[in-house]
Amino acid sequence: MSGKATSRASNSYATSGTKAKNRKRRKIKQTKSQPDAVGTSPTTNEGEQQNERKAGKYPYPTDYNDHFETPQRAYEDILPIIGYVLKKKIKRYNSQSDVTIYDPYFCTGRAATLLNATFEQHTTGNKRHTNIRIQHEKRDFYQDVRQNNTPQYDILVTNPPYSGDHKERCLEYVVDQLKNNQRPFFLLMPNYVASKEYFRKIVLEEKIQIVFITPSSKHPYEYDHPEGTGHETSPFASVWFCGLSCGDTDGTWKKNQ
Repeated sequence: MSGKATSRASNSYATSGTKAKNRKRRKIKQTKSQPDAVGTSPTTNEGEQQNERKAGKYPYPTDYNDHFETPQRAYEDILPIIGYVLKKKIKRYNSQSDVTIYDPYFCTGRAATLLNATFEQHTTGNKRHTNIRIQHEKRDFYQDVRQNNTPQYDILVTNPPYSGDHKERCLEYVVDQLKNNQRPFFLLMPNYVASKEYFRKIVLEEKIQIVFITPSSKHPYEYDHPEGTGHETSPFASVWFCGLSCGDTDGTWKKNQ
């Protein structure tokens, strides 16, 4: 997601000495107090260090502008479908074993907290009899995929980074898992993804059934950055791309009031 970080810099300067010294000292002060926002640092190396300090240290490349947290309201919007999928799973396998929900893209860990809170606040019959575990760790997702080291899970729920080719790579993975392992997915992405060529090739040509969950146009999702910077409201609409297996689409669901 995009957003520009801002910070405040000190503007206090020494006033004694000659005008020439004042100008020199003022120039030094201004250089030292440059805002440590993205793209405003004197050198690329220094900028990368500042961005890392802001976003936190990760075992994989990150983009400062990708660090926006999914709001709990967004999770609440897909909860009825997740509950429906869980009910179908329990019925299909005649089992009430533990269920793992996997979010491979780690920011601060808040996603797991909000997902757990969502299930706790909207207790359903499935929750009472099924232990739901959130798998969300600071790991290199793409390295895990290459090494076949991704965790066993039942449902994938994530808000992938919007920069670069993350959305495309995420789609490739979840569609493969849905086709071969019947693992449903819920991806919160910009609505324009549905018009992209890679979406047509990965999703439509594979005849994957997608359900779209959209917030009200008057009340779009608002996002928080860990540093409190950027814009809460995205310049484009974010919607849920929900991929369901054939066994999960032969019924209806109703949002809990």
